[in-house]
Amino acid sequence: MSSEKNLNECNGCLIINNDQNIALPAETKTNAYDINFEKPCFFINNHYITPLLKCYSVVLPNPVTLEENDELKINIKIPKNIFGKKYGYSLEGFVSELNDTSISDFKGSLRLKSSDGCKDINSEDDGANISATDYCGWLILSLSYELQADEKICNLCGISYSICFNPIKVKALYGQCEDHDEENVEFPMETCLLLTNNAPSLP
Repeated sequence: MSSEKNLNECNGCLIINNDQNIALPAETKTNAYDINFEKPCFFINNHYITPLLKCYSVVLPNPVTLEENDELKINIKIPKNIFGKKYGYSLEGFVSELNDTSISDFKGSLRLKSSDGCKDINSEDDGANISATDYCGWLILSLSYELQADEKICNLCGISYSICFNPIKVKALYGQCEDHDEENVEFPMETCLLLTNNAPSLP
C-alpha cells in the first residue's frame, strides 16, 4: 500500500477573497463601487456654506481601462440635516440654489491618473458634468465625464476631484453665532464611483 495519503481522504479547500476589484461592466451596464475617496470638507460662516478648495484623491485597488463613450461618475451623498453639539443646520433648498448657475457658480474638476499620464478635466470647458439632486433626505453631488470618440484611458489607477461654489445661505436649526466660536462637526457622508460601459453601437 502506498505511503501517500489517499486523495479521497483529503479535506476540500475553499479560498475566499473579498478584495474589491474595479471592472468595466457589460455593454450598457453600470457598476457602482464604494471607494474610499477623501471626503470633501465645508465651512459654515455666518450661516453661509462654502467648500474647502482642495483636491480629494483616491488610488484605485486595481487599474481599469475606459474606452470611447464610457462614463466615469463620482457621487457624493451628504445628509440634508447636520447636527453638532453647538450648531445644527438644514440644507433644505440647497440643491435649487446650487443648480442656479447665476447664483452659485457651481463648478468641478477631475484629474485622471493612468499609464497615459494625467488628464485634467473641468466642468467649464473640458466636458465634465456637475450636478446636484435631492434624494430621500440626502443631497447628491455628481461629477462625471464621458469619453469622447476615439478617446481611451489605459490603466486608470488614480482619481482626484474638486468642487467649488459661491457661498450659499443655509437654515440654522439651533446655535447662535458668536465671535471666534468654532465647532468641527463630523457627519455621515458617502462617496461612490460609477463606471458605465457605453460601447458605441455597431453600424
